[in-house]
Amino acid sequence: MTLPSIDEDAAELLRALTRVSRAVSNAGSLESIMRLAAEQAAALLNAARSVVLLVDDAGSLKIRAWHGPERPDPDWLPGPLDESLPARLAPVLGAPSPEGVLAVPLVVRGRVTGVIAVTPEPAAEPSGSAEVVLTALADQMAAPIENARMAEEVRQAQLLAENVRLQHAEREARLVADDRRDVLQAVLEHIPEGITIADAPDVSIRLVSRFGLELLGRSWEEVRGLTAERQASVMPMCRPDQDSPAAPEELPLTRAVRDGAVVRGEEWILLGRSGARVPLLCDAGPIRDQGGNVTGGIMAWREIAEHKRMQEQLAQAHRLQAVGKLTGGVAHEVNNMMMVVIGFGRYVLQNLPPDHARRADVEQIVRAGTRAAGITQQLLAFSRQQVLQPSDLPLQPMVENLAPLLRQLLGADKTLELRLPAEQLFVFADRGQLEQVLVNLVANSRDAMETGGRLTIEVAERVLDAAYARARPEVAMAVGRYAALMVTDTGIGMDRATLARVFEPFYTTKAVGEGTGLGLATVYGIVKQSGGYVWMYSEPGMGTTVKVYLPLTGPPQRSPVARDSLPARGGRETILVVEDEPMVRELARQSLEQLGYSVLEADSGDAALAVIERRRPAVDLILSDVVMPGLSARALAEAVARLDPSVPLLYMSGYPGDEVVRRGLLSPGAPLIQKPFSEEELDRSIRGLLVRARAGG
Repeated sequence: MTLPSIDEDAAELLRALTRVSRAVSNAGSLESIMRLAAEQAAALLNAARSVVLLVDDAGSLKIRAWHGPERPDPDWLPGPLDESLPARLAPVLGAPSPEGVLAVPLVVRGRVTGVIAVTPEPAAEPSGSAEVVLTALADQMAAPIENARMAEEVRQAQLLAENVRLQHAEREARLVADDRRDVLQAVLEHIPEGITIADAPDVSIRLVSRFGLELLGRSWEEVRGLTAERQASVMPMCRPDQDSPAAPEELPLTRAVRDGAVVRGEEWILLGRSGARVPLLCDAGPIRDQGGNVTGGIMAWREIAEHKRMQEQLAQAHRLQAVGKLTGGVAHEVNNMMMVVIGFGRYVLQNLPPDHARRADVEQIVRAGTRAAGITQQLLAFSRQQVLQPSDLPLQPMVENLAPLLRQLLGADKTLELRLPAEQLFVFADRGQLEQVLVNLVANSRDAMETGGRLTIEVAERVLDAAYARARPEVAMAVGRYAALMVTDTGIGMDRATLARVFEPFYTTKAVGEGTGLGLATVYGIVKQSGGYVWMYSEPGMGTTVKVYLPLTGPPQRSPVARDSLPARGGRETILVVEDEPMVRELARQSLEQLGYSVLEADSGDAALAVIERRRPAVDLILSDVVMPGLSARALAEAVARLDPSVPLLYMSGYPGDEVVRRGLLSPGAPLIQKPFSEEELDRSIRGLLVRARAGG
């Protein structure tokens, strides 16, 4: 049997590929395999130059191995793997033309992973056999190169992970090994308290927080290493009730280090360089090692001047609250007495002829009583305890009626000038509150004009437009027509720093004990509650102007059945008067009888119930005091509702309306007439209730 002959070139190629396969198995790294591929390509094709390029994730070619006299340039050859590749490889391989370049792809599982390219020597058009040889070599090398590349990527990932792990471990070790003093100092840089750390046994300072240095007014160089004895002189401290610096052994940090003491919430005074006394609240404790031995101490301290100020403000608020309660009690008693004085005085006047010798004296009594009742209302305005009754209020009459009181408030050395327009300007507000605004502003101006001066109160209509609103972006202002109430004085004025804080609660420029700091804050609150705005303008030595803007409204539209519009015409109904004060009860009886009513009397809630049970249903209305011994007015109302729900109750009290509601003596909205009241006011209130009762409301 004769074997077929084998082409000598094919046999040589087979032998060469076998050698390449053995060499590949001995080559370890990707670079070694690719270098072998470049060398074998040059050897098989007698090429002057050869290169192996791999495709990266972005589709670019990078030269990874070459054979030739010098490294090809450039390393990167961007562009697609298409027929233009030889033209782009020619300058890289030094070929005179694309025809002198032979390039075949490296293909693994149908995917091109790279290129093997050569420049045969001598430069000539590559033959078909050369392409077959290079293709065979490429097929032989593609899989090993790809496997080696994947193995290299795995090794690189492992190396990267190990490197990250080692870096992390090194960073952790470095943090643990770092000097704790530096780390702690960085932390203390941002703590808003004074922190001092000292070493045993001499209490020498090791660390002080930035805030602590600022509070001490010292640099770190000035306090570093100071022992307890030096601390007592460089940054002296004393007890709140003492003036002399405390001894070193008394200080909280010294006790913590030397005695192991734990100090909690001790008050101390830091004696500043300028003589200032800075109140501090101090906590201190020892620092111990693992064996329990004291190695140092730490003290935390913070300034409590603001805390002290807030405590004083709270105490002041409590005092004001107590004054308010006292004012309400005084108003109750004074109003009861003034009701008797005014009421019986008017009865005397009704029975005296116009030319009687004593008529002028009685008129003086009535005027004095009326004035006393007005002063009581002013006291209630000051304490903001009046019943809030906003209405369409004309500003000019309010200012004119308050002017005599304002002149007295100013004093004889100061003049008051009113500038009021002829046309009435109405605002929807509570009269008592606006009077308080005006009184507070005038009192403030009086204090600013210590040596006399002129105060001007002006009322005018103003239009606040969009441009005005844009000029004050800090306020959500509604444009429109406003009534302006302006108070201008010729006092000492204020600088910008003071002007920026004038409406803050408890802020005052007066000496301790001379002002509460609530006057202008109250003005601001009332104006805002009334839907208005307030601004202050002032310069040192140029006086001050306060402008209050309140939305304009029209004249009040009164309902035909409103209580205030009902004529005082009396009636024939039966009224039960419940009052524990005999004089007030007698006055109410006389007033009602003169109006034509039949009157029953009771001195307590229990007595009133007994009367109702005996005469039921003859009682048409009950006029009852709010505060009485025994059965309260509220309990009386509940009992009457069970006996006869058709009987209305009208309450009378010398206490402010919101005060009796706040104490739970009356339900909100219960009919109430404020003492002292006139006969006409009483009759209008009674007629209004009777009309509503008959109408079923």
